[in-house]
Amino acid sequence: MAESYVDLTLQLENSNEAQSLFGPGDEHLKIIEEALKVSLVTRGEGISVRGDEESVTMVKEVVHTLHSLIKRGASISGRDVVYACQLVQQGMLDQLLELYQEEITTNAKGKPIKVKTLGQRHYVSAMKKTMILPLWRMMFFC
Repeated sequence: MAESYVDLTLQLENSNEAQSLFGPGDEHLKIIEEALKVSLVTRGEGISVRGDEESVTMVKEVVHTLHSLIKRGASISGRDVVYACQLVQQGMLDQLLELYQEEITTNAKGKPIKVKTLGQRHYVSAMKKTMILPLWRMMFFC
């Protein structure tokens, strides 16, 4: 495939947003580079991407999705970046935004507990079904 060069310019509202997106020491960008086989360079609020067309497109999708999550108040970890890269390669990145909308419960300090992977979402759904159906049967059939 032909190698292309694309500039992504994001309008980040503050340095905290940039730090969250890039990660400490640009750790998140290094993860993206390795996972998607591209070269990334940051200049202020912009990211330059070099790689084949398919990889550049995947980087755009990952960066925009992670940026959307940060704007919604999510805290992004390296594990989240790795998972986003895996999902974009499978064509399922849109489901990452859905994961961060689902809240299971809150902890003692009031912080929401959310699923982080599709597997966790399936597990929680199965748990809800197995716990709710027996309770429903007990209420109406006993």
